[in-house]
Parts: sequence; C-alpha cells; structure tokens
Amino acid sequence: MGRPIIIWRLIRLEDLIASKETGTLEELAEKLEINTELTIAYIEALAEIKGCKIEYDAESCSFVFTGPKD
Repeated sequence: MGRPIIIWRLIRLEDLIASKETGTLEELAEKLEINTELTIAYIEALAEIKGCKIEYDAESCSFVFTGPKD
C-alpha cells in the first residue's frame, strides 16, 4: 500500500507544479514545503509501522528499506 500512495503523492506534486493556478512563487514554495513535510512524516510513519530504517538512495532517487530498526 505504501508505494501506490507515494506514487500518487508524486503525481499530485507534478500536477501542482504544472498548474497555472499555483499562484505566486512564494505560494508555490509554501505548498512545496508543506508537501515535503508531509512526505517526510509519511516515510517516518511507514518506517515505524514496518519496524525498519528507511534511507534516501541518491543513485535511484528514492527511499529504500535498509534493514531492521536498531
């Protein structure tokens, strides 16, 4: 269930960026900041639920499960 939600959120973010109704650059920056905070909270919650560590993998540009939680 986690992957479809993350993919959906990224699609919505693309829609937000592409939308001509995003307002000023300041408003867009605020929306992006909120989206980033929500994404981080979601990833942290997912790691807690799964009992594992999730780290960002720059090579694949995605978050990956790296092992059991310490």
